[in-house]
Amino acid sequence: MKADARFRQLHSFSCHGISFATVLMMAFCLAAPFAGAQSTGGRIRGTVTDPSGGAVAAATVQLVNEATHATREAQSGANGEYVFLEVPVGTYEIDDTSQGFKKYARKGIILDLNEVVSVDLTLQIGGSTEVVEVTGAPPVVDTTSTQLGAVVNETRGEPVAAQRS
Repeated sequence: MKADARFRQLHSFSCHGISFATVLMMAFCLAAPFAGAQSTGGRIRGTVTDPSGGAVAAATVQLVNEATHATREAQSGANGEYVFLEVPVGTYEIDDTSQGFKKYARKGIILDLNEVVSVDLTLQIGGSTEVVEVTGAPPVVDTTSTQLGAVVNETRGEPVAAQRS
């Protein structure tokens, strides 16, 4: 009789333990996709085209951090598109040295946290020893975000545009 009672107690304990472990594993599996959701940078994307607007496939696009001089490279696809993912916040230069085109260089590209910056490159036909450096270009626009922003006056909490002198 004692053995039967102990067996029931052991069986009950192991069923509770298995149930608890199952619930714990399910909670872990459901929470795991959200654990890596924090982003530490942004994205820089664009399209490489020739003067006629045609896509330049297999162009080597180089991204250079202007502060650290760290360099990354990406190849444009068949449609001329390239993308750099998880780029740390900072100011960047984009270079392209494709065969049959002049070297392209654009400096001063500012990237903020979780921002998507579009930088389209239009290459000029010529030798790679010639350089086309883009300066004073219009600011890049994030066309993939629907967020709105406003500057707020510190003392009154009113938008700056509504403030009068």
